[in-house]
Amino acid sequence: MLICYSGTGNSYYASKTIQSEIGGSVVDIARRLDKNNFNLALDLDEPLGIVFPVYFGTIPKAVREYVSKMKISNNGDHYIYAVMTCGSGCGSAPEDLDEVLEDAGYMLDAYYTLIMPNNALVFMDPEDDITVEEKLSAAEDELEAIVKDIEGRRSGAIRTNRGDFHPERSEEMKKAYAAACDTKLFASTDECIGCNFCERLCPERVIKVYGRTAVWEKDSCSLCMGCLDMCPHSAITYDGNKVRGRYHNDSFYLRSIGIAMPFGDKRPDGWI
Repeated sequence: MLICYSGTGNSYYASKTIQSEIGGSVVDIARRLDKNNFNLALDLDEPLGIVFPVYFGTIPKAVREYVSKMKISNNGDHYIYAVMTCGSGCGSAPEDLDEVLEDAGYMLDAYYTLIMPNNALVFMDPEDDITVEEKLSAAEDELEAIVKDIEGRRSGAIRTNRGDFHPERSEEMKKAYAAACDTKLFASTDECIGCNFCERLCPERVIKVYGRTAVWEKDSCSLCMGCLDMCPHSAITYDGNKVRGRYHNDSFYLRSIGIAMPFGDKRPDGWI
């Protein structure tokens, strides 16, 4: 089984690619969290993958909450690994996840970073098309290697890229991330036509559309960037600013508009 949180599709793509090779189901962390469903029914000795993006050098708010409450129903020898998608490095995310797992009574056996295109384009400039393609191509190769490592149950920090990581700033970055998750920073513009795409897309069900206005109805979100990067009319701002560019993984976009997914997934949404 893989449990996944994804905003614009990099982690979703990674999960579905791994699933296509080793089997099992892909569980949507945000949807399970919304339904207060923290039970994971694993087969005896079935591995558990936790796949998520890195935000501000740490784990997403939704991932932290879900993992802290999850209950594995079978007490076999479960190999638990993490695949962290990120634009340049994983920061303190491995230690942060390991701490949450330990508090929940589990142990992180292995973790990987998967370098993917950046999506936080309200904070940074977009990457050029060549860089995006190079990252996606390298990610395909790395996912093949990750699958082999999972099958061999390798342990430890495996091909981990920390990026520009300063351990002494990890707490500062977590506080900055918490502040950035305040949904008062989001707003829709006059360009909104009320298509409801953002409401359907939002993994944490934070957004509701009333007429031609999107409203963020919860105090905070995990800052997945999906609404900003994927609004069909670029009608959303963050802290008064529009994104400097747009990025989404193509397979995730198809899922978001209800088209059957690659990798043999024939259901409308591709998740459990």
